[in-house]
Amino acid sequence: MNTRELSPCFVTKNVDACRDFYQCHFSAKAIFDCGWYLNLRLAGDGPSIAGTTRFVLARALQAQ
Repeated sequence: MNTRELSPCFVTKNVDACRDFYQCHFSAKAIFDCGWYLNLRLAGDGPSIAGTTRFVLARALQAQ
């Protein structure tokens, strides 16, 4: 099996702070943001992860 893309998902209590951190330090762009779920694409001159990085609000998972 060959890995072509990496798409991590992080559970956090503060999606906004995570978005701000990745936008500031990795030139990330939000490609989807509904408040409790965030999908970022890393860009610019900094490090990158193929595909997207996702952040999910911890309490949103508890409601499921």
